Amino acid sequence: MGSNYSYSNLGMDLVAYTLQLISGNSFPEYVRKEVADPLTMDTLIYGNPKAMHHPNVAIGYTGPVPAHFENMIMYGAGCPYTSVNDLSKYVLMQLNNGVVASEPYLREDLLKEMRTIQYASENQKAGYGLGLVVSPHLFGDATICHHSGGGYGYIGTMMWVPDIGLGVVVQTNQGNGGAPLEIAEKALTLLVETSRIAIPEQRKPKFTELPEISLSVDQLKRLEGSYISFGGLEFTIELKGSHLVCEALDSEFILTPRGEYIFTTDGSRSTKFVMDNDTPHHMEYIDPKGGILYIVYQGPGEAYTIDATEYTDLYRGFTYGNPCYAGVKAVEDQLYLFIWDSTLRLEYYRPNLFFTVSGEAVEFENGNLLYGNRLMKKYDVTLKEVKKAAEEYPENRMSYMPSLKELAAALQFLGRIPQAIATLEIATSLEDDAEFAYRLAELYYTTNKIEKAQKFCNQILENHPDFKKVQKLLSRF
Repeated sequence: MGSNYSYSNLGMDLVAYTLQLISGNSFPEYVRKEVADPLTMDTLIYGNPKAMHHPNVAIGYTGPVPAHFENMIMYGAGCPYTSVNDLSKYVLMQLNNGVVASEPYLREDLLKEMRTIQYASENQKAGYGLGLVVSPHLFGDATICHHSGGGYGYIGTMMWVPDIGLGVVVQTNQGNGGAPLEIAEKALTLLVETSRIAIPEQRKPKFTELPEISLSVDQLKRLEGSYISFGGLEFTIELKGSHLVCEALDSEFILTPRGEYIFTTDGSRSTKFVMDNDTPHHMEYIDPKGGILYIVYQGPGEAYTIDATEYTDLYRGFTYGNPCYAGVKAVEDQLYLFIWDSTLRLEYYRPNLFFTVSGEAVEFENGNLLYGNRLMKKYDVTLKEVKKAAEEYPENRMSYMPSLKELAAALQFLGRIPQAIATLEIATSLEDDAEFAYRLAELYYTTNKIEKAQKFCNQILENHPDFKKVQKLLSRF
């Protein structure tokens, strides 16, 4: 049955395909018969063409313009259209422990299995169940069940607390932001506060009771290195003086040893190193609420026996119709992929096929890059093209801020600094974005344009006086 968990849209699509084979019906027909009709979810529709003819449809937007449309058929992973009221009927069934209209619909043991974290680690209280995120992150030790999803101009979430009997559903027709998860949490908090329901007290995790111990320099140094989470967040573990220090998101945390491979931060967060012989394999970071983050070791890999430079280039693909960018380059006989602000070391498997250290496939073929179900092609960007996109803002999707940010970052990764600076200059002329301005100031600084860097830093601090990265950059001058 497996030994670990990994979020997979394809996995859910295989479940949908299996249900089609077993039932003899298409998956939309199966859902209509087994879910929508019993729960009277009359508006539930699969398929964009059919949904777009509904008289009450809300058009999806990406930024200020209607979203680019592709008829998604990942029906197992998502893609249904429905109303807030009808989706609330599903949440209500969950809150009623599987009972619908006074009749049993779903057995309690199946509901319990859905709400059970799969392959949970010690002290883990938040994680993924069966099609649900479960976590006690708002109301003491009360378990919250929720799931979000989005695409092609829509983002939504559903959230409920079985122990309290309350839930909310939020849907938006804006693909860039919209913050439905934050809205759901605030709405649920208001409901709990006004209902005056007793909240179960949060229990402290067992690792907080472990005594502090001393480890030798050799024991600490073997844990040093670069690590990366499945979502691309980068961590650096380094021995500074007598302490092991974790650096991430421009912050430093001292790791206090509670065991040979168990450490705490501020006494309330645990970091456990899982070893492969004498080499780190990954870290398990557990926060005060019991949530876990798997962070994979990205230390030096085996040298390739192939010429990896043939893959080095800038690549462009499209996500929901908007351009996305990636950079690939070879460094000291290793190949690295830069995408979504993360640098991933690639391990060679066979010609044109690599894997990230967290196990994701990266395939090259005929000048194309396939990663995370996204097809990207080698792309020779010109500043003329970027300027043209800016002139056509916001209709030209290349001028969207997230796309320009990815393009500038990928160019910087590839060492194409003049192009990266020019792209950021165009971006900052379109919108007042502090993060863009900071990146531009940083590039001005690294290219010895100190006066320009100082000017941008001062402008940012006028509106964002607590921007720590800018303060840190100014301190270098």
